This record gives sequence, C-alpha cells and structure tokens, in this order.
Amino acid sequence: MYIGIDLGGTNIAAGLVSEDGKILHKGSVPTDSGRPSREIVQDMARLAKTLVSEYGADMSEVKSVGIGCPGTIDFNTGEVVYSNNIKMEHFPLAEVFREYLDLPTAVDNDANCAAMGEYVANGGGANSFLLITLGTGVGSGLVLGGRLYRGFNGAAVEAGHITLVSGGEPCTCGKSGCWESYASVTALIRDTKRAMEKNPQSLMHKIAAEEGKVSGRTAFMKPITTAAAAFWET
Repeated sequence: MYIGIDLGGTNIAAGLVSEDGKILHKGSVPTDSGRPSREIVQDMARLAKTLVSEYGADMSEVKSVGIGCPGTIDFNTGEVVYSNNIKMEHFPLAEVFREYLDLPTAVDNDANCAAMGEYVANGGGANSFLLITLGTGVGSGLVLGGRLYRGFNGAAVEAGHITLVSGGEPCTCGKSGCWESYASVTALIRDTKRAMEKNPQSLMHKIAAEEGKVSGRTAFMKPITTAAAAFWET
C-alpha cells in the first residue's frame, strides 16, 4: 500500500491507496497554516498513521509516501523552496516528515501531483495534458509527452500567478491582479465578506452565523435552522 497526502492551505487530506490505485481509506484535518511548519508536518504524519490504523493495516505494509504541496518544490530533495499559501521557504519537508514517519517520501507541487494522477486515470494517452486546480489558491500542472513538465527550477506552469488585471487585487505571492486573486476560494471568501458588508440584511449573515465563519460555501447555501428557514421564506 501507499499513502498520498495533499497539503492544502485549508486542509490536510490523505488517502491510503492500493498498488492498483484504489483508495482504501481517506481522511482530513485542518491545516491551520499560520502555525510552525513542524507542527503541520506532525499532523500530516499523525493523519497517515491514523488512516493505516483505522483500515486495520500495519505500517509495515506501507511502501512509501507521496506529498503534494503548493509552491515551488525541489522534487529531487523534497524541499519546499517557496510556498506563499503555507508560508514555507527552503523547508526540507520530506526530511522532516521522515522524522515522524520513517518511510521513503517524495514531495512535488500539488497541482503537478493532481495533473499526473488525472493523466494516468483519465488522460487517454494524450501527448499533452493540462490540469487546473481550484482551492485556497489556483494551481496548474502540465504533462508533455507522458512526463510532468516541472521546468528548470520546479516552478513551471504556475498559471495561477498569471496577471489578469494590471494593478488589481493583491495576491499572497506579492504581486497584484493574479488569476488566483480572482478565481480561488480565498478570493470568493473575500468577495463574500465585501458583499455582506454592503448588504447587512443578506441571508449570508445567517448562513455564516450557522457555520461559525464565512467560507467558500456561504454564498451558495440556504439557512438550515428553523428560524433561518422562516427568514428565508419572508
């Protein structure tokens, strides 16, 4: 078996996978990305161990771990060169992870991992395959000739940081007007909050109160409590 971990800006998701690619068990925990990187890695390893235990397997049955992380990744060393959404810079992710779970560990850009996974599962043998990921940020992965295209520094095809609007919304990468600044869940939450400020009677206030926060779902949900449902009818 193998373990795949998706380190996202909002959640850490992991899956226990069979040799033929079948997901045997999966789970997730909040990332809480503002805390020290080592604490995040500890939770990643803890989640991996939990999945194996819940499935009723033993860690000796797991051959290796693959980690997808946003940002510029040195695939050869497992170092996160720079990640603006999780605030890691020159962080030896693979090395630190092995301190908590001693298994062969590979790290790559999360969109690269997603692109290769979709290519293998649904690519149909295409020579070129492009995948866009939408989440806390906007990522992209490109397969050329059946192989991932990482570029000379691991930062190739960062389409989320193409400038769409000159001098537009600030991006966590330090630029302004990036695609990510308009199409990510982070951008959706920002725009939802702005709309709520302009419309104090909006149903989104009720929904946010029920969720305990403004999320990417707030603008699309109906109230679920009896009182809120009555408010919805009026």
